[in-house]
Amino acid sequence: GDILYVTDVAAHNVKVFDTKGSYLFSFGNKGSGQGDFIRPYDIASDNNGNLFVVDSGNSRIVVLDKKGNYRYQFGSKGQRDGYFSFPTAIEIDEEGNLYVVDTLNSRIQIFSSDGTFLSKFGVVGSEASDFISPKGITIGNFIYVSDSDNSAVKVFDKDRKFVGIIDRISKRTFLSYPTYIKKSGNILYVVDTDKVYMLELFFSRYVEKAVEGAITEGISSAVDDEKTGIDKTAPPVTDADREI
Repeated sequence: GDILYVTDVAAHNVKVFDTKGSYLFSFGNKGSGQGDFIRPYDIASDNNGNLFVVDSGNSRIVVLDKKGNYRYQFGSKGQRDGYFSFPTAIEIDEEGNLYVVDTLNSRIQIFSSDGTFLSKFGVVGSEASDFISPKGITIGNFIYVSDSDNSAVKVFDKDRKFVGIIDRISKRTFLSYPTYIKKSGNILYVVDTDKVYMLELFFSRYVEKAVEGAITEGISSAVDDEKTGIDKTAPPVTDADREI
């Protein structure tokens, strides 16, 4: 709406602004009590006005109302289902389910809005569908996960089945350490080490073809073949189009 919530990692709180940048108020203090945070890395809001703060240093999700009043929390440090090890990002799908990037456990965990564990996907490793310290997630027609230590964005369908990898353009590696990621309209924004990449839906068209079986090797092969005409309707894409 007309409110901007910013997680301030170093101050261990959430600052609230209007969309013109005027400061309104803040909530949270450094600590492990109710409503406290240690290095909160991300925040999301649902259609009911609930705020879900990724309390990374406490390995939990803290739920508050839109004024910052504590409601409940779930999760604690560990490796079992429903536990976290330094989570860093959260995304809410259209059904209201919470996707939490469980960074040091190298997986994505999915919860209902009340914190009930539903499912998970991903294991630690360097295979195509594995993660090493993922940092970000965004959901559109597909689920995109920034797999930081594998220097790639991994793509899954809504059933959490692996689809492909975004890691190369024309056989050139271009991602170094992707962290925050967000899909907005036809653009996928990927924060890398020293720049932000803006990727067009050029990639998503290839993902859709991969799902249909037209490209079995996944996105990387599709991008390698961009000049050979797998999608002859695709306009030429230059480095300037891809990079900010």
